[in-house]
Amino acid sequence: MRLFRVEYGLLISSLIYLVSLLALPPQYLGDTAYYVSDIQKYYETGNRILLWEAGHLLWRPIGYVATLANDIIIQRPFDPSNILTVLMVTNGAFGWLFVICIYLTARTFTTQTYSSFVAIGAVTTNAFVNYVHSGCSYVPGLASLAVATYIAVATPKTYSIRNTLAFAFFLALSVSLWLPYILAFPALVVVFALRRAGQASFISAVVYSSGFVVLLLIGLYFIAIRLAGLTDTREIAQWFQSSSHGITHEGGVHRAAFGLARSFVYMGDDGNLFKRFLLRDPYNPVSVTELMRVSLVKLMLLYAWIIASLYAVWQFSSVDVKVALALAFMSVLGFAIHWQGGDMERYFPLFPLLALGVATTLRQDGSLRRLINMVNLLFMMTLLVSNIVARTLDETRTQQRIQNRVQMVSSLVAAGDLHQGDLLILATPQDELFHSRSNFWNARLLQVRLSHPVWLGHKDAPKWRYQVTKEIFSAWLKGSQVWVSKRLLAQKPDATWKWVEGDDPRVSWKDVHSFFTALEYGKAVGGHDGFRQLLRTPENMRLLSRWVESMP
Repeated sequence: MRLFRVEYGLLISSLIYLVSLLALPPQYLGDTAYYVSDIQKYYETGNRILLWEAGHLLWRPIGYVATLANDIIIQRPFDPSNILTVLMVTNGAFGWLFVICIYLTARTFTTQTYSSFVAIGAVTTNAFVNYVHSGCSYVPGLASLAVATYIAVATPKTYSIRNTLAFAFFLALSVSLWLPYILAFPALVVVFALRRAGQASFISAVVYSSGFVVLLLIGLYFIAIRLAGLTDTREIAQWFQSSSHGITHEGGVHRAAFGLARSFVYMGDDGNLFKRFLLRDPYNPVSVTELMRVSLVKLMLLYAWIIASLYAVWQFSSVDVKVALALAFMSVLGFAIHWQGGDMERYFPLFPLLALGVATTLRQDGSLRRLINMVNLLFMMTLLVSNIVARTLDETRTQQRIQNRVQMVSSLVAAGDLHQGDLLILATPQDELFHSRSNFWNARLLQVRLSHPVWLGHKDAPKWRYQVTKEIFSAWLKGSQVWVSKRLLAQKPDATWKWVEGDDPRVSWKDVHSFFTALEYGKAVGGHDGFRQLLRTPENMRLLSRWVESMP
């Protein structure tokens, strides 16, 4: 008698995941550099608040403990490059757990072959491919959410404290790794309760499962607040508010519509093209023809697949899956429309439930099954071409631009034109030098501080003149030089700089350009795309001081 059955579909899914993890280049590492910096500073200073953030509660502590264990076991130094390695390896391990759980969830409803397709499709989505190569907490939280989803649908249809506690633990873990996973909470609780309503009442199942999740989260946040040294309600409220990073002006249906598509399909710079088209950017206008050519086809394919999948779920899935997907879409899309809907990670809470829904539709017979399979196959081919081939080609070109700009700055440092600690004010946060910060070898090579005038969408965006003036004065007080990117002195922003006029109506390129062109400069370095030295002259001090004095 065979003790276990070999799941070849799971082996194939895992192998494809491993190949993609090792072969594909990283693209956008998110806040990885900040996690590394905070863990390093905590190790050096013992400042406990650095280790705890309300939005990613357990990620820094996990990174710190893992790096400390790595330091003790294999004698690796507790430095930024090692912290980065530990975070990325941990992230990769959780990514594999996600693959396993998505496969097993699908396997509950369909065959090995179809389950492997569901798992492969999930791990080739744009958001997953991007963040599994980072040191962020999104994928670990997503893996925990996938475990909770699998427990909800695959455990015996009986109500037990053991199953409830396991479900609650992993759901609470996902939220403590990234707070927006709370958006999947109602949908998963409904699935868990409905699938056990035969043995225990639906209300009881909801109360117990949700109650355990809430208690676990309250306990985790209580411990974190105590360990962080927060003592009064005002400090605690500010701690929770800080998890939004001050973003207040990045909502809207158009952002959510494109952000949802971006989470599945690699769109390159198409997001900026859409924004330029919708906002009628006067500096870099985009025509309907250009929009159709570069991105609208991918957008239409994505939404056609979503509509077809939801229709199939509505027609053929059980009530619990229908209700769960409806709740998940309402909560996730509602939140995305309200806040930062353009970010591709915003839609991660949908992934396990959408994979569940798709899996339940892959068990039909006859012509209908062939139609569903054809739609899913076409969508998977789109994912492979866009997220693997096109993304890799684009990323190769991007890395070349980054290296060229890094080499330019490092040669200026080597020649003595730039010095350690000098402040470089770049045009936008999309400057290639900011991307180089995720590479710690580049960071040591540059030896300079990087800044930019305005963070679009931030609550303090209208105060950008005051903020940049404070940075300039701070650098001068330290005896450092201040260098302004020549891009900021250009009458018109180039499209490659990724400035979109009107993206934040409170700030215009004209205002930014006027602010910097009014100042006095010294020598220029770095060629046509280099920097101008901002002089510490009486006239510059007068012009800048008025912005400091105007603030209360």
